[in-house]
Amino acid sequence: MQKIRESFKKPFWFTVYSTFIFGLAVHLFGIVNVLHNHDDISEQPSGVGTTLSSGRWFLDILSKFFKSNFEGNYNLPYFNGILFLILIAVSAGVLVSVFKIKNRYLGSIMGMILVSFPSAVSTLFFKYTSAYYGLAILLSVLAVWILKKYRFGFPLSCLCTALALGIYQAYLPITASIFVLLLIKEALEERKITFGKIIGRGIYYCASMIVGLILYYIILKIFLHCYDVSLSNYQGISDMGNFQLSALPGLIRKTFVSFCMLPLKDYCNLAQMNFIKFAYLALGIISIAVILWHMIKTKKNILVSAITTVLLIVFPFAVNLIVVMCPNSTIYTLMVYSFAIVLCVPIVLINMMPENPDLPKIQKGIKTVIIALLLSVICCYSYLANVNYTAMYYTNRQAENYLNSMVVQIRMADHYDASKKWAFIGDKIEDPLIKNAWEKAPMYGGKGSTYINAYSRNRWIQQYFGYKVPMADKDTVNKLAHSEEVQNMPCWPDNGSVRVIDDTVVIKLQNE
Repeated sequence: MQKIRESFKKPFWFTVYSTFIFGLAVHLFGIVNVLHNHDDISEQPSGVGTTLSSGRWFLDILSKFFKSNFEGNYNLPYFNGILFLILIAVSAGVLVSVFKIKNRYLGSIMGMILVSFPSAVSTLFFKYTSAYYGLAILLSVLAVWILKKYRFGFPLSCLCTALALGIYQAYLPITASIFVLLLIKEALEERKITFGKIIGRGIYYCASMIVGLILYYIILKIFLHCYDVSLSNYQGISDMGNFQLSALPGLIRKTFVSFCMLPLKDYCNLAQMNFIKFAYLALGIISIAVILWHMIKTKKNILVSAITTVLLIVFPFAVNLIVVMCPNSTIYTLMVYSFAIVLCVPIVLINMMPENPDLPKIQKGIKTVIIALLLSVICCYSYLANVNYTAMYYTNRQAENYLNSMVVQIRMADHYDASKKWAFIGDKIEDPLIKNAWEKAPMYGGKGSTYINAYSRNRWIQQYFGYKVPMADKDTVNKLAHSEEVQNMPCWPDNGSVRVIDDTVVIKLQNE
């Protein structure tokens, strides 16, 4: 017990403990209830989604290991959720160690940011991979810590980057943004640092990520060749990282605009409340002012000041690097976890503040304002997390009830029998009486109103009705869709929208 009490006083362990406990409080509803989004329902009761075809070779290795040793990758809300929270808590502790946060309460705030951030909520809507994604986040942070901690840590840091990419490529910006923020901290804090040292460290940090990327790519090519698999075209995965040089200026502009406009315009559901927008703006202004004040007070030479300014400009690019990495895909909440590092910047600056006898009140006032703003943002994110969970709960109930009643009506059609296959004509249900009361609620895991129309619609039916729909092949569906009899049928849910034609049950949803 004495050792536990002593460890609790250390910033690392205090951060780990407090982050996990706070994470339990924030995400309790989400981990003790079975909540599905469009992807999660399709992976019930086991599965991890696409692996190698999406470039996730290490996810493929992990999933096969657990399948062979633990009888599957079961989608367990509580177990997977707890494991994810533990991994995020440890990641927060490692991040505190990277930036040498001395005050354990500041470290705790940093952990609270990570665990309540919208991307964490979004990850828990994909519980079938949440534990794996938590490991990828930890590896992304460890890549920086190892490089700083050990003199010969370069190879291991590169390996961590490659493994993280092998689980989920969207976490590379976490490593990049931590490296850039670390360089800014070192440029401001170290009195004898020179322009050459900053450049050298920057090259060293970049080299570790580049080598990690190359290692990831080499292993990916080996796996694709060995298993005779091609990369999927979904969301531009097969073209990830490939773009014409002429498109690069536009992509860079897009990264900066979406980053800088966050206080004015919501980006990937990160600033859905006006207060959050205000907090980002206020924290940004205060952070820049503190950095400039620090540069003036420490009398940095012009070259060090210039490179620090350049790093401040590079920081938004590093945080929003996913835009360049995936130029042809839709960026959503799950993919922008690196923006949590933005809220860690003020904590790093507070930790650097020397005790200035001439300005004690101003310095104390700045710290108080920063902490108050950060705690307020954390409260807002915690509130929005539970809005998400509640909205998803009711949306799930609506989807299961609607589709269950739909199956009952289909099975009551004249001349129906279990041997007949089903043919859905059209993709989208356009029922004028359907109204989701939670439609306008923030949703990090995908719009709930689409669940009765998602590609996983048949999986909803199978999971909640216990009925595996015998589907007609595409040629049969296409032939029926263009037949005169089907074209004259009304659309669902009107009377006559379900009809048995020969050996097929036709459910007309839309006019083709």
